[in-house]
Amino acid sequence: DACHEDYEAARQIQHQAEQLDRDQELARVRLQAAEAALAKRLELMESERAGRERVDKLEAALVDLRQAAEAEDERSATLTAARAAAVAAEKQAHDAVRAATATRDAAASQQRRAELEKLRRALDDIAAQRRALVAVPKVAAATVTRYETAESAVRLARHTQELRAPKLAVWAPAATKLTLNGEPADAEFEHVVADTTILTVGDTTITITPGAGDTETHDAVAQAEADLADLIAKHGFATLAEARAARTAYTEAQSALKLLATQHDVLLGELSLDELDAALDAEPVEVDVTLAEAEAAVTSASQALAAAVADREQADAALVSLADRPAAQALAVHEAVLADAREAARVTTEQLEQVVDSPSLDELRADCATERAALDEVTAARDEIAEQLKQAAPTAKKQLYEAAQAHVEYLENHVRDAATSIAEHRSYIEASVGAAEDHDRLQAEKVSAERRLAAETRRAQAAKLLYETVVRHQRAAHARYAQPFVDELSRLAQPVFGSGVQFVLDDTLKLTQRVSAVGEHMNVRQLSGGAQEQLEILTRFAIASLVSDAQVPVFFDDVLGSSDARRLMAMGAVFAEMGKQRQVFVLTCAPERYAAVSGRVERPLRGLQLFDD
Repeated sequence: DACHEDYEAARQIQHQAEQLDRDQELARVRLQAAEAALAKRLELMESERAGRERVDKLEAALVDLRQAAEAEDERSATLTAARAAAVAAEKQAHDAVRAATATRDAAASQQRRAELEKLRRALDDIAAQRRALVAVPKVAAATVTRYETAESAVRLARHTQELRAPKLAVWAPAATKLTLNGEPADAEFEHVVADTTILTVGDTTITITPGAGDTETHDAVAQAEADLADLIAKHGFATLAEARAARTAYTEAQSALKLLATQHDVLLGELSLDELDAALDAEPVEVDVTLAEAEAAVTSASQALAAAVADREQADAALVSLADRPAAQALAVHEAVLADAREAARVTTEQLEQVVDSPSLDELRADCATERAALDEVTAARDEIAEQLKQAAPTAKKQLYEAAQAHVEYLENHVRDAATSIAEHRSYIEASVGAAEDHDRLQAEKVSAERRLAAETRRAQAAKLLYETVVRHQRAAHARYAQPFVDELSRLAQPVFGSGVQFVLDDTLKLTQRVSAVGEHMNVRQLSGGAQEQLEILTRFAIASLVSDAQVPVFFDDVLGSSDARRLMAMGAVFAEMGKQRQVFVLTCAPERYAAVSGRVERPLRGLQLFDD
């Protein structure tokens, strides 16, 4: 009952607090409405003032914009007239360029015709020289060779005859008159008697006839001279010198013909004689200026045209800048904005005139002050009742009241259950005899079973603790060895499987997957036999690097039998690196597989010795 009275008192205080909350919220809403009405009035007044200022500024700027638009119209008219003049000047410049170009083309044609006429004369001169050179008779080198052979044969026959023939030696006084074969002779001479020789000494005539023994040499000389005479009769050259001179004249003529042909081709260039003659047959064009003067006139006209084009483009650019009439557009936009501003100012002024006296600004401010005071009063009362509510603690009082009710219900139920139980037990006592002995026996069996259960429970908990400890240590060992092992294996595998290769282990630290540099996963069982063997070797090396501080040796038996040349080279690099850290023994019948291992030492098995400690 006391709990109920305390709870009811607390509920009254809570009802008062809730009513004050509603009054406070209502006062707050009314204050917000008064403040909103005041803010709206102030905003409307500020809007009206800002609108008037904006209209004043726009009207002041309107004068400048109208002046700018008028100046723009004048400038547009000026630029239009300037462009028309520039277009006319450009047309005149184009006409002047065309006239100068036509004159230059005529001067070029005239100069070209003069050059072609000069070329024609040069070609005619070359043709005349070629006709003269073609008339030089041909003398073959073989003809000169035959002349040389014939004259040599004559000289040789005569020389042989001189060697075999008798000689006539004459010495006479200077006053003695001597003739040899009818020709006057010196007082002292020597003559080879090859033919019948007549010598006259004064009035004495001596005839000397060679003997028969000189006939052979005489015939040889006669035959050689006859051959030479036939050669002279055939070719018309009396001597070898004439033949050589004719041969030289022929070869020089042929060289000159080739030179003239080259000059002919060079002079013609890409022209043909028909094209040259056709160009010369065309009607000649005559002008009274040179090509250089015509070129200068074209240059001057082109420069004038460029200047005219620049003036016209400058006028176009100036007109383009005024094509959109920015000043006129700005004036139109400004007038539209000014009209909108005037309309907005008018509407704002009308709205302000409608509400300026209903209520007034002072009345709105007084309403705000009244509502704020009312809110403060309600807030103070709410704070006071909140302190009373805190002291009353209605929630706690309600909980205590509900707990007391539940306890009373429990006690009432317990009394009823106890009465029922007493009645039941009285009936059991009366109906059962010896139940106490059975109870004691079953109680003893229960205690024994509970002891056995406790023992089994302790053993089960011990087994569970052992299992959890083993798993915890296994996971700790996995975490401690897995990543270092993977890092070392990946480092050793880079020369073999490429840079960036990684590996994946399962919970038992067993290697399951190889991961390439591009993230491609492959089960190690899918690798080739050679790759799996190489991975097993790398795994042993990685384990040796992690667990062996004493640098114990590593042994292999005839490995790398399934590796190709490239992998043998890569594995050789790995063996060489590990060999720098510890001894690595390989038993093999194929030592060439390990040729890439630098620093290796090869020993035949039969040459090794075993030592007992």
